[in-house]
Amino acid sequence: MAGEHDALKVVNDQRGCPTYTKDLAAKLIELIGTERYGNYHVSNSGSCTWYEFAKAIFEISGTAVNVAPVTTKEFPRPAARPKNSVFDHIYGLEAERV
Repeated sequence: MAGEHDALKVVNDQRGCPTYTKDLAAKLIELIGTERYGNYHVSNSGSCTWYEFAKAIFEISGTAVNVAPVTTKEFPRPAARPKNSVFDHIYGLEAERV
């Protein structure tokens, strides 16, 4: 989107845990090697808003784009999004299981 627009609006009141795909893949391989079955939620530690995440991505990639923070109310989506989707982390394979 940054290649198509000079400015982007990104929600700044929804917080989550971006997860590095290599870390997720490593945890999946670890789980596959066990007898544990079920649904697991895996994420990296730390959290940020979508706005903070977008700013960091553009900064790291050297992409020049004006990123403006907006509220969820200013940026309506078809489906409701949680304000806080940060996981409580339990380390090891005893992670949060649903």
